[in-house]
Amino acid sequence: MEEKVMWNLEELLGGKTTDQIIDEIKSDVQEFKQYRNKLKDATPEIVFEIIKKKEEINTLFSNLSAYYSMKSSVNTKDTKVLAMQTKLGQLGTDMSNEMMFFSLWFIELDDVKAKEFLDSKKLEYYDFYLKNIRKYKQFTKSEEIEKIINIKDETGSDSTVDIYEIYTTDFKFEFNGEPIAKEELVAKFKSSNPKEREEAYKLVYGRYKENSILLSEMYKNIVMDWNNEALKIRGFKDSAEERHLSNNVTPKAVEAMTAVARKNFSLFKDFFKTLHELNKKAGSEYEFSRYHIYAPFAKEVEKEYSYEESKKIAMDTLKEFDDEIYVHAMEIFDKNHVHSHPDENKRGGAYCYGPAPNVAPYIFLNHTNKLRDLFTIAHEFGHGIHDQLARKHSILYYHPGICMAETASVFNEVMLSEKMLENAKTSEEKTSLLVMMLGDAYATIARQTGFYLFEKEAHKMIPSGATKEELDETYYSLLKEMFGDMKIPEEFKSEWNYIPHIHASPFYVYGYSWGQLMVYSLFQKYKDEGKPFIDKYKSILAAGGSKPAVDLLGDLGFDLESEDFWQKGFDKLYGYMNQLKEINK
Repeated sequence: MEEKVMWNLEELLGGKTTDQIIDEIKSDVQEFKQYRNKLKDATPEIVFEIIKKKEEINTLFSNLSAYYSMKSSVNTKDTKVLAMQTKLGQLGTDMSNEMMFFSLWFIELDDVKAKEFLDSKKLEYYDFYLKNIRKYKQFTKSEEIEKIINIKDETGSDSTVDIYEIYTTDFKFEFNGEPIAKEELVAKFKSSNPKEREEAYKLVYGRYKENSILLSEMYKNIVMDWNNEALKIRGFKDSAEERHLSNNVTPKAVEAMTAVARKNFSLFKDFFKTLHELNKKAGSEYEFSRYHIYAPFAKEVEKEYSYEESKKIAMDTLKEFDDEIYVHAMEIFDKNHVHSHPDENKRGGAYCYGPAPNVAPYIFLNHTNKLRDLFTIAHEFGHGIHDQLARKHSILYYHPGICMAETASVFNEVMLSEKMLENAKTSEEKTSLLVMMLGDAYATIARQTGFYLFEKEAHKMIPSGATKEELDETYYSLLKEMFGDMKIPEEFKSEWNYIPHIHASPFYVYGYSWGQLMVYSLFQKYKDEGKPFIDKYKSILAAGGSKPAVDLLGDLGFDLESEDFWQKGFDKLYGYMNQLKEINK
């Protein structure tokens, strides 16, 4: 049995105790507050000092929060850690309220005075940060109102989201007469047994249907809160506009991406029909139904990949691509920033956590020797490489926005997929890979686009008095558009209430569609240009969050507001679909 790799989190504390760091943060916040009296006659030098102090505070707080968040991931039942996370949550809210005066001051400056600071050589590096503050000028209220909104959110929509999560997490299920956790039941959506797939969906979505009146009322509360704040208080024209602004993307680019994704739903209709036919030929019997879209390829080659073997394959793929990227990935291993295998009380899933640029990012895994786990390593180390290349920046620019955050992770997956396709020795191996790749593309592009389209409609309908049944029918009509003549059972009308992101973060989901489709377009460019593309690619990652996505890629000749750019991503996917059909003639 492989030895489990455990990470070392002590670097995040920098040799200090938690209490010492909290005291330091509070002291720094008090120092920060002293600048309020200097703003009336502020110079670029004063503003520079304020920003530097904010960087210090953010770095301390981010690293401390990361320390306890990651400790909680490893042991979800550690009550002391959970209590500290609650304490840090309150500290974060207090910090935000006590420090917001600077942003509000800069927002309230007249354009002439603000330009003096924006044109200052001393503040040249922070130009984008300051402009990012100014972009909220027309949507920002007084300091008193902003503080009230912060406090209101804790007991308003945020608490409704918490209640939704607590309530749905407490759902109990039985499968074949035995109790089963929801995560284990959901995993059966991908079972090789058609009856298990169908039963799992009926149990999970059936439970959401039973509770749909309550869950729908929770969602209505969240939507009304979002719309009241965004439209009535802040003055946005459209309920999604606030998300676009925070994501630093243009509505035109989002709509171009969404329109292309919607036009190409037919690709996934073809994929699911092809998979159904392949499995039918292999002797697997099930109807062409939404219950079975995650049916595995019946002749799937089940090969195990140990953690060390997966690490080697993923790192060799990176080394073949670029030495610098390989070195950045290996540093994460060398610094002992990886937690590798499942353990008692450890949460599921995987993630990369780059709290601040003064430390290398951390990688959280639950490796079980599956092919999927190999791809998870490639994916999460893509995030790690992204963070590593962006570490030259201030913490204010360190993290890319959600629309750029999946760039390296998806690029790594596509690169690994193509390598494995080249090396696959049998048609079954190639088919297994292509089914996984196209299935993932559906889940990340078409499915998330469907959620976004539903949200846009729901945010219009709910303030006008829409019923739960009308919301269900709206969602159901989108499923019919997406799947065509596939049978869609009634319980799928309640699927939207199962999606946490729709409740917790309105309009967040399109970032996944954007990231995946954008990378397919970029990867095709790499295939066309070869090595000369790599420097362009690394410049995208190294930018972190220092530039809006449309501008960042625009500087490299990509027009994200053009449907042609997004269609190139689908052209890549159609290539995989054609391979699947060719192999299985």
